[in-house]
Amino acid sequence: MTTTARVSDCGHVNDATPSIASRPVASGWQRMCADCTIDYERKLFAAIPVGGRFTGYVTGTNPRAFTTWPGDRLGTVYFVRRRPTNHPSIGRCVRETVYVVDDEHRHWSGTRFDGYATAGDVITLTRRD
Repeated sequence: MTTTARVSDCGHVNDATPSIASRPVASGWQRMCADCTIDYERKLFAAIPVGGRFTGYVTGTNPRAFTTWPGDRLGTVYFVRRRPTNHPSIGRCVRETVYVVDDEHRHWSGTRFDGYATAGDVITLTRRD
């Protein structure tokens, strides 16, 4: 089986198709390699003002980390509050409020519902300071 190298919009040639991802950018969608995606998401994350939001991933177990799509660490989860609740769409579940501090000591928080199938480890955080 032959694999054809693919050139992404960032100009890099990739042999492994999964390393190319379509990312939303100001001008529409672009296909970027993992390295360019990391750079792009780090720049977006650094530029977010207080009250701004960023969607990423909570990974790991001890310590848990907040990461970009390719898995590059943006911050550390320092506290998780878990409370049982009733969600209008999914019924009885656990509401998790996740608190993150990034490398520049800015604080973020976000809520997700454990057991919400489409969420998985994805979470949108809001910058607090």
